[in-house]
Amino acid sequence: MTKKHVQLKKIEGLSVALGIMSGTSMDGLDIALCSFENTCFKVLKAKTIPYNKFWRNQLTASSALSGAALLKLDAAYAAWIAQHVNRFLKPISSLNQPELIAFHGHTVFHQPEANVSYQLGSGAVLAALTNHPVVCNFRSTDIALGGQGAPLVPLGDKELFSSYPACLNIGGFANISLDFKNQRIAFDIVPVNYALNRLCEFLNVRYDHNGTIAKSGTLQPDLFKALNAQAYFKLRGPKSLGREWFDTAQWPLLYNSRYTLQDRIRTYTEHSAFQIAQILKYYKIKKVFVSGGGTLNSSLLNYIKKYCACSIHVPDSTLIHFKEALIFAWLGLQRIKLKTNTLRTVTGAKKNSCGGALYLP
Repeated sequence: MTKKHVQLKKIEGLSVALGIMSGTSMDGLDIALCSFENTCFKVLKAKTIPYNKFWRNQLTASSALSGAALLKLDAAYAAWIAQHVNRFLKPISSLNQPELIAFHGHTVFHQPEANVSYQLGSGAVLAALTNHPVVCNFRSTDIALGGQGAPLVPLGDKELFSSYPACLNIGGFANISLDFKNQRIAFDIVPVNYALNRLCEFLNVRYDHNGTIAKSGTLQPDLFKALNAQAYFKLRGPKSLGREWFDTAQWPLLYNSRYTLQDRIRTYTEHSAFQIAQILKYYKIKKVFVSGGGTLNSSLLNYIKKYCACSIHVPDSTLIHFKEALIFAWLGLQRIKLKTNTLRTVTGAKKNSCGGALYLP
């Protein structure tokens, strides 16, 4: 039996995994070391590695690169991540070392209608440099089956957070998963931090801390109406959003607006809240578990409450920031166990699937 077969045999009983997530808001790389026993979990250690200016620029420009340049960046990005993973894991005891790294990568393209979703970061390089098996490329199987390839976290929501009728993640984009007519459904609702951070750059700040800029602005009804009039918001799921949609459908409205940046940030924050509230009302959600960086924006949460009466549960800071990394660690385990980790009711695919490519060191 080869070394690789020995490693694969070892994986079958693993209960500790490392989840790595890079969101569209580009605030940094989330790393979470998690242990699992059935549907019980514990976050053993977690850290966000902020992107410096170099990496923010590289990731922002990645969609315009040539094929050769993109492949070089793919390897370089994975090598950079491997350095941080090795540093992160160095003080961890052998008992809690992960037997698997579940790596989402950084989304460069997401065009499911064209059968395309590409996340930056070579799984082969990451596996080789960390000496750990890596599961990545979670979306491609679902897209090959006619699905959106997104969202990916709903099955984890259902299994790990079953006491909540709905889970809302507010990051670069807001997405929700919930039980409806005896099946799990999920979809992207609206851009949030991806849009707000773009606007904040013009004020020489990276994000709207606690929603203070939004509080200082004024809601502009005509811009608010134009943003809410987008056809996407009238569609029912399965549906998903990517940078491409925002860049063509909404960014021109914001960039060309005559209003102050403060007013644009206020109006877009309230637009995001309004769309989230519409979904909570439509599905009659009385209690929702909320995570993601947008949870720290008090203005956004207050605007959601303005438009609906849903009870919003905000967890501790670890789950606010690392819930998606936690769930990707769990999804990676399902892949190794050959269990379903992507639901057709969520993505619109022909059938459920077990997504993810496995790279052995």
